[in-house]
Amino acid sequence: MAGLIVYETNRYAENKCNHSNPRRRYTRINKWEPTNIEEIHVFIALLILQGIIKQPDLQMYTVAKNVLPGGYSPND
Repeated sequence: MAGLIVYETNRYAENKCNHSNPRRRYTRINKWEPTNIEEIHVFIALLILQGIIKQPDLQMYTVAKNVLPGGYSPND
């Protein structure tokens, strides 16, 4: 399943890159790099984690000490 997500994501992005005219100089599409199965696994794991550990604000998921219970951070 993750392999299909990788394939379709990369196919969609390639189509977007080839058919977006005119492209501005500093848009994100110009920096696109194909994804891989490891990135998709991490993305899905983060979605699952967000469903298990509820935060009151979306931005709180980007601070490591707020993501895991007890304020655990991988850098501690």
